[in-house]
Amino acid sequence: MQPLPADARLVSWQREGERLQAGVLSRELDPRKYVSAFEGHPSLSAVVASPATDGKGMLLDFSLAAAAAALEPAP
Repeated sequence: MQPLPADARLVSWQREGERLQAGVLSRELDPRKYVSAFEGHPSLSAVVASPATDGKGMLLDFSLAAAAAALEPAP
């Protein structure tokens, strides 16, 4: 949670295989800030941020397979 806005609060998460979704409550509603917060993170850099349906936060969608592939050494 450290790279997220100071008022961010994790309210839900769900993992299905190589996909992780997290719901975050925050007054910060600019998806670019959430995506840039995870740039360069070794496991969570493949992220898409979408406004929550209630307009009170973000839904973060991570592709763990894309992040793991980026860590694999080249042959």
